[in-house]
Amino acid sequence: MKLTPWIGLGLFLLAFGLRLIGINWGLPNNLHNESYHPDEPINFAASQQIDPANLKFTPGFYNYGTLYLTLAKVASGYCPPLESTSEDAIAVYERCCLLAGRVLSALAGAGTAWVIFALLRRRTVTFGAIFGAIAIGVAPAFVVHSRFMTVDVTATLLIALSLYFALRLIPDQDGAEPSHYIRWALLAGIFVGLAAGTKYTGGLAILALYAAIAIARRPDWLRLTVLGTLAALVAFIVATPGVLLDQQRFKRDFGYELAHSAFGHGLVFVDTPPGYIAHLLGLSVGFGTLAMLAGLVALAYAAYKKHVWSWVVLSFALPYYLLIGHSEVKFLRYEFPLYVGLAIAIGWVAGQAHRQGKWVVVIACIFAVGGQFRDCLQYNLWMAGPDPRDQAGMFFKSEAVKHPGLTVGVTNDPWFYTPALYQSSAMSRPEWAMLGPQKMAAARDPKVVNFRPDQRPDYVTYSSLESYDLERLKGAKNLSSVDQARVDQWKVKQARLDHEYVKFQLYGGVEVPRFYEEDLEYVHPYVYVWKRKDLP
Repeated sequence: MKLTPWIGLGLFLLAFGLRLIGINWGLPNNLHNESYHPDEPINFAASQQIDPANLKFTPGFYNYGTLYLTLAKVASGYCPPLESTSEDAIAVYERCCLLAGRVLSALAGAGTAWVIFALLRRRTVTFGAIFGAIAIGVAPAFVVHSRFMTVDVTATLLIALSLYFALRLIPDQDGAEPSHYIRWALLAGIFVGLAAGTKYTGGLAILALYAAIAIARRPDWLRLTVLGTLAALVAFIVATPGVLLDQQRFKRDFGYELAHSAFGHGLVFVDTPPGYIAHLLGLSVGFGTLAMLAGLVALAYAAYKKHVWSWVVLSFALPYYLLIGHSEVKFLRYEFPLYVGLAIAIGWVAGQAHRQGKWVVVIACIFAVGGQFRDCLQYNLWMAGPDPRDQAGMFFKSEAVKHPGLTVGVTNDPWFYTPALYQSSAMSRPEWAMLGPQKMAAARDPKVVNFRPDQRPDYVTYSSLESYDLERLKGAKNLSSVDQARVDQWKVKQARLDHEYVKFQLYGGVEVPRFYEEDLEYVHPYVYVWKRKDLP
């Protein structure tokens, strides 16, 4: 009996089990009714507009493709139906649906490791294939985001599958010529289309298919190219039928995404390095510094030595890097498709070194992946433990019992970054626009107010998700008038805190310098609590 398929399954199960740890992080609970991930309530609401039973696949929301939202809706079918419109009932239902979507992401993250293993089995020895699967299976940011109801991890799995089938068009490590060229071109194209139908940038994976066809030097190259392209287009339309059935809204949301990438994301990326540098820094945090360096060196070495698999990988990875590097929005999660190439390269070089007895290289790769695993464990501990926002919320509620009428000031309108001061404190921005101020005004035990000159609350609280960029930009030059006004307002608030309040408590552990990536900070921000000096 061949062990190889069982090894792949074992790696999948290990990666999936790792992702189940902390998968309940930030879900609605008895302290807050909304997720602590800012995108999940939006994705949940969009998925609820899909009704597969009645063949309705147009959610009216196209900031990215529809495939993942459809899968999430199907997965939520096991949740008990919503029988009441009370806030508590809605929170219970939303929690169940979000968890279903998160399990999908966990399966996709673990599935990516399995695909990398299968891909590398044709390029190196089993040791290297295992190594490459582990490299992406424990990549810290990839594990963290595999617990979110978001599109990024599923899109990465589909890109990895498209690369797997594109590489089936070229000879394997033993020089064996492939067969079934049309099959592999069609499958590669289908997964390109599904990737784009999950997140539009996945469409760039078509370049890997074109590169593989060119390298194969087939006389029927034009037919393979046309068939692969048509398969991608059909798969994209199937995944996101709104491109045809809901054209006006599709153009609106697709245009918004283009504008968003050009103009930035509030203060988050103001006065930060260009995207080409920012994403290298992000890779060092999310994939691991040593692992990133090992993957880049291995990929460059393989390309220099004319291992054509690396040319196929680079034909996607380089244009993708240039695309996200040009954007003014530089979230770490945009780098996940690059993890695929890095993991393939690490597995390949580890496998070749193992086969040739180059133990120094093998040990270096082990250290690189060991660093990934260490960081992964830290995030797992954070996500499996109490969230600092919940800890702060419980503190304020206990103080309100001792001191009736206790008031807590917030420095911004409450959102996902706010401690759990009242049940609706993390409501999404669309909900806030309709009900937020009323919910905040109705909060008791403690009473919640905006920290303004006319308010003198007993405590003031905020998180690092709110303060980091404001603190970072205090000395920045040439800010826009809007950004400068926000920074100046923060300086005034900070001066008042220093004068009238004392820093009383910090939740989230001992504050130590760490490289800030907002979409990793989601899971473990620092929460600051200031107490008025004249209180006992």
